[in-house]
Amino acid sequence: MRPWFEEEPEPIIVPEPDEEPDEPDEQPAARTAAGTLIPRVDAGGDRDYDYRVDVLTVAQVLDGTIAQKLSDASHEEWHLVDIIDAGDKKALLLRKRKQRESQHRPVGFAR
Repeated sequence: MRPWFEEEPEPIIVPEPDEEPDEPDEQPAARTAAGTLIPRVDAGGDRDYDYRVDVLTVAQVLDGTIAQKLSDASHEEWHLVDIIDAGDKKALLLRKRKQRESQHRPVGFAR
């Protein structure tokens, strides 16, 4: 028994090799609406970061010191960007979002 669908799919029309494919008269509506889905980045400098480098030896990487360093850095809101191979040492590149001046002001009725 053939399964029943609420809407029957449209048949697929395969053009003959000597026929030219039909060109649509209009562009699809999805192409014109795609411009509204692109995220905007404000030009106010909201994406500025402070960077920091921590240097570890290979022995510190192997004994687990790297995990402790990353844990301590994450508590201070530093995020790991990359681990750079520096010969016999490893450099941890960390970044933290810069805070605006307005975030440093006290809020409320405090004087």
